[in-house]
Order: sequence, then C-alpha cells, then structure tokens
Amino acid sequence: MNIVVTGRPGCGKTTVCERLAAELEGRGLRCGGVLCPKAKTGDRDMGKIAVDVLTKEKKMLAVLDDYAKGIKVGRYHISPQGVDFAKRVIRDAENCDIVFIDEIGPLELSGSGVMEAAKSALESAATVVVVVRNTLLDVFVERFMQQGFTVFEVTEDNRDRVVAKILGFIENAG
Repeated sequence: MNIVVTGRPGCGKTTVCERLAAELEGRGLRCGGVLCPKAKTGDRDMGKIAVDVLTKEKKMLAVLDDYAKGIKVGRYHISPQGVDFAKRVIRDAENCDIVFIDEIGPLELSGSGVMEAAKSALESAATVVVVVRNTLLDVFVERFMQQGFTVFEVTEDNRDRVVAKILGFIENAG
C-alpha cells in the first residue's frame, strides 16, 4: 500500500508525517525512512534536516545559504552527505512496516537525490508514505502510477484531521 501526502509548501506535510509516525509506533508498528523538517534558529529558517524515523539520528540535508556548497535546488543547497544519509536510511527501513520518504522533489524527479532508494522502497512489501508537494503531484503520479497510491491532501485547515484519516485508511486496508 502506498500513500501520498501532498499540499503546498509550508502547509504541514512533514508535521502530519511526524504525528502519523508517532501514532503508528504507539500502535506497535515499526516505522522507518526519512522525514525532513525545517532546521530553525529561533524563528529563522536555516534549511532542512534529514531525520531517521527509526533511530531518530539527524543529518543536515539542505541549507539556505547562497555561499554553501552542494546542489542548488530552489532556495536550498543540498548536502551530498545529507542525501547519502537519507538514501541509507530509506534502504535500512525496507524491513519496517511503514517507510516514510519526505520528500520526492525536483531533484528526485530528475532521477537524482533519494530516487533510487525510493523506487526500491516502493517495490517492497512495506506501506510507503511519500511526501510530494502539490505542484509536482501530477508528474509523480504519472511516473509511478503503476505503484498505486492513495492521496491525502494537507491544508492549514485540515492538517489536524488528516492524521486520523490516514490512520483509519491504514487500519481498514490492513
């Protein structure tokens, strides 16, 4: 079973996945994969952190710094070490019940980033929860249509209810 969590940038997709992982772990399911919340100093956005859902280990994934090294994608410079960490974490999660992949973005849709590990996870027996921003959803679904997905859209208005909807979906499908 594959689930897509989508919505516009900043609407709470990662937060929904963090809450969903905590609920699923509380129900005895083994969750793995990578979530990428914002790295902040006070109110200032510094970039993104890759967090291993299973071990809680963290590695800087992307920074908002015009002088940083790494692959430039949108406003971010992506750390090659952060990408390698995220790929390893996704691969290591394939024996988990639920694998989170946050997020499939332009880098992945071009064939780079964590795409190789994501494809492998999508072909595994695990339930995979993939984060894809709404502007890339059509391209993602077209490319991975054969995998079959149920899409949950997150908005500022529904983000507190989406976790319960996804939990209900997973319980009913299991």
